[in-house]
Amino acid sequence: MVFTAYTEVNKGCCGTGVSEIGTQCNSTTSLCSDANKYVFWDAGMQPTQLRRQMKSFSKAILQPLMTSLGASF
Repeated sequence: MVFTAYTEVNKGCCGTGVSEIGTQCNSTTSLCSDANKYVFWDAGMQPTQLRRQMKSFSKAILQPLMTSLGASF
């Protein structure tokens, strides 16, 4: 998995990114050209797939490693 830098952190990939949430993001809604550059999928702050994968990686790998090295979360 290759992680790219986010270029949009203030709005969602779906529609305008500022008002559409949940079921409003559907086959009739425009989408951004690259969801991997967005932290959020919709205006309701649902994370994109890449963001969920990064969070899972952090919880499964990075936090236990850092804890074993003496860091606290």
